[in-house]
Amino acid sequence: YDANIKGVVRNEEDIPQPRSSYATHKLAIEHYLRQFCESYEIRGTILRISNPYGTLLSARRAQGLIGVAFAKLIVGEELAIFDSLESTRDYIHLDDIVSAFKLAIENPPSIGKCRLFNLSSGHGFTNSEVLDLIDKITGIPLKRSYPSHALPNPTWSVLSYAKIQHALGWHPTISLSEGLQKIWEAILKTYPSF
Repeated sequence: YDANIKGVVRNEEDIPQPRSSYATHKLAIEHYLRQFCESYEIRGTILRISNPYGTLLSARRAQGLIGVAFAKLIVGEELAIFDSLESTRDYIHLDDIVSAFKLAIENPPSIGKCRLFNLSSGHGFTNSEVLDLIDKITGIPLKRSYPSHALPNPTWSVLSYAKIQHALGWHPTISLSEGLQKIWEAILKTYPSF
């Protein structure tokens, strides 16, 4: 499927059309797991995680907008922005991911079966909205730079979690603003001089 159609929330039944070698490899692994489950009568659960966040990442990383943005804030460096500020992603907190893994382990599929679930919040936020929320929560404007004169066209990626909610009763419990607040509170405990 074309993941970039604005406003479309994708589910597990949509036919994937990977557009990178990374995505192609992930899809191949899903197929191998399904084959192993059927051939060797094992149980499998595939969890497609949208955009995880919830901890600091290295300020040197190129990916992981939220974790890198907070790290840049701590060291006082500019956040280099290479994507459109209107690109939209579906962010899911690590605590919600852990609860989904726990449910999936405690409630396995039947022998020889492999199931697929999206893990997501079901809501999209633009890069601009995420950065503005970080500014609001911290009270410190994040320095931003735009190394490229022509940013790419905005992309869109939002997933439905309806299938795992129906099968296992899971749903996300931490909103993006709550999750960002948790990160900021952890930073203030670790770096009291802030």
